[in-house]
Amino acid sequence: MANPTSLVGTWRLRSWTVARPDGTLHHPYGQNVVGYLIYTTDGTMSAEIMDPDRLQSDPHFPLQPASDQTLSDPDRARAYSTYLSYCGTFTVEGDVVTHHVKAGLVPAWTGSDQVRHFRLENGKLVIASGGQTLVWERAVPPGPEFRRLAEGVYALLQPPLVWYSSAGVIVGDRDVVLVDTLTNAAMTRTLQAGIRRVTDRPVRFLINTHAHADHVYTNHLFPEATVICTHRGRERTRANREAQERHTSAFLRLFPDVDFEGGRYTLQDLAFSGTLTLWQGEREIRLLELGEGHSESDLVVHLPAERIVFCGDLFLNGLPPLPSEGHVTQTIANLQVLEGLGADIYVAGHGEPGTQADVRAQRERLQRLFDHARECHHQGLTYDQALRVFAEEEAPLGFTRLALLASWMELSGRHPETADPASRDHLALLQGLAADARQAWGSSLRGRALLG
Repeated sequence: MANPTSLVGTWRLRSWTVARPDGTLHHPYGQNVVGYLIYTTDGTMSAEIMDPDRLQSDPHFPLQPASDQTLSDPDRARAYSTYLSYCGTFTVEGDVVTHHVKAGLVPAWTGSDQVRHFRLENGKLVIASGGQTLVWERAVPPGPEFRRLAEGVYALLQPPLVWYSSAGVIVGDRDVVLVDTLTNAAMTRTLQAGIRRVTDRPVRFLINTHAHADHVYTNHLFPEATVICTHRGRERTRANREAQERHTSAFLRLFPDVDFEGGRYTLQDLAFSGTLTLWQGEREIRLLELGEGHSESDLVVHLPAERIVFCGDLFLNGLPPLPSEGHVTQTIANLQVLEGLGADIYVAGHGEPGTQADVRAQRERLQRLFDHARECHHQGLTYDQALRVFAEEEAPLGFTRLALLASWMELSGRHPETADPASRDHLALLQGLAADARQAWGSSLRGRALLG
């Protein structure tokens, strides 16, 4: 059964087909149909679908500024017949999503319930009704960006979404050092293609900044590399590998719109504690273990000469700070160390690279959230009461619930009793975060689309 939050975000239409009685498929608006479907965390939705041919110059439908258009009845009919639009609220029960229409282009739709069967498969949303099938994909850029940061230093960058992580590529005279791998084989093929575009040298070392799946899940697709992490990172990877079947089931259940194909846990080859330095000729690559914070053992990769740091998920750009449960103060301390490296470029674990000021802003935000949680705790509020305070004052809640829970566990020394289902399960917490992140990114993307 799909969770409503799995639908939240902006979806771009890939195809719209209607099955004819003879078994053939009809494309009502052509094979290049344009459409967007939006679901938000507060239960509202909107859908717009357009025949792209309506944009072609036509003597009966001139492309003029709206203020200058005087449309005849045939022109209006053509405009009406090449566009569909409605908005309202939505509910989900099992594999059925119902759109409760509040306003629409077709007058008869207003006040109606549009019932649609849906399924999530391979990262796509498939909606079917009355012989019609619409296939939607997440409205994110067509692929990750392989970006040059300095001479011989690159990053594979993705949108600021859960499961869409970054990777670093450091090219030397003889070999390549890779920082982190990705969620699935498709993302990793893009990373490998980016590497091949800039060098034919082999990936000799692969560094995992921590053991979370979206940073280690395709280590095995670099079989010639020696994989490095901290001792605690390797032990966590070992535990995750032993729980692979359970993790896979949970990932597919809670994130059915995410592609996990080709991903799995594999143990690293070399582990260390403290610091480790690699040399690529004259280039120094410092591996710094900062200790528990965002993860079991935050590791960052510092290039002193280039003034670049690959931060893993200790620093996130476009997502909120995510301390591990009970370790907010240590996460803040780790961010202070990161800030103190004085780099020019901080490659975030998710989202765009940032600056020292961006790292400082994330540290200050986490400190403010911790201070707010501590104030609620000292006032004698229960966790659920504090959650309601955060919902009113620290929205969106999906972005702040994890920080509150981590703070509460640090302040009380135990997991709180709570009636909030998301606060009882770490992956459910991430599911809420993922939904809010998709909504925020979708709003940004819609703005870009409207601006052309």
